[in-house]
Amino acid sequence: MGTVRIARADLAGLDSLAADSLVLPMFEVCAQPRSVAGYVDWRLSGRLAKMLKTKKFSGQAEEALLMSSLGRIGTDRIFLFGLGQPQPPNKLTSMMRQQASMLFEAGTRHLALAPPSPAVADAPSPAFLIRWLEAIPATAARFDEVVLLDPGDELLMAQDGLHTATNKAGMTWGG
Repeated sequence: MGTVRIARADLAGLDSLAADSLVLPMFEVCAQPRSVAGYVDWRLSGRLAKMLKTKKFSGQAEEALLMSSLGRIGTDRIFLFGLGQPQPPNKLTSMMRQQASMLFEAGTRHLALAPPSPAVADAPSPAFLIRWLEAIPATAARFDEVVLLDPGDELLMAQDGLHTATNKAGMTWGG
């Protein structure tokens, strides 16, 4: 049974991260990476922003890109997942299931999951991450650890919902 925990999503948090994969979901309207993706972009010397600008990744629905972290953050691989136009998390469930399956098939067992960039006004970070955890049981994916990256103490205020989603995912809360 895997565990779920919260970690800081700032530069220091990314530097101390210990996961095999970082998951960055992004909506299509994202011209400049923000929030967790913005910190990752900073560590990668603008590599994400350049990909968005040149359309090598645009955030279109079901778009996926695997890239190296170049050893600049505490994970080897970065998965960019396109979510299409901004919409509430309950409209993204099938994509979240595909993402979980794809990560598991790629050998991910310890993943760090960021809320999408940019955030949707009516769906704060916890709502997206709760829905993502709830999507796991509908797949064959089994993760040893899911680290939820907190972009500003939003997750600490939503721990009840996260605990419930963790239980539904068949995992335990690691705090």
